[in-house]
Amino acid sequence: MSDQKNNINLDEPKKFYDPHPGLLGAAAPIPKAVKKAADQINGRTMTLREAVVELRKATKGEISVEKDCILLSCLGANGGGHIWRVIRYR
Repeated sequence: MSDQKNNINLDEPKKFYDPHPGLLGAAAPIPKAVKKAADQINGRTMTLREAVVELRKATKGEISVEKDCILLSCLGANGGGHIWRVIRYR
C-alpha cells in the first residue's frame, strides 16, 4: 500500500534515525509521549506503517509521512498550531 498524496510505499521497511531532540530547536516542545515513542523507534528497521501506528498511540495529533521523515501536526483551539519533524528514515 502507498500514501497516494506523496507516492510513498508504507509497507517498505525503513531504518529510523535522528528523533526530535525534545526542547531544542522548536518554539514549542514536542509532546513527551511522542518524544518517547520516537526514541523507541530510533535505530530500528520497520515499515512506515508500523512506525506510524506506534507514534499514533502517543498522540491525538496528526501523524503524516513525508519523503524522508515523519511529522506531527497539532492545531490549537485558536487555529494556531505547530508541526514537528518527529523522526527521519532512509
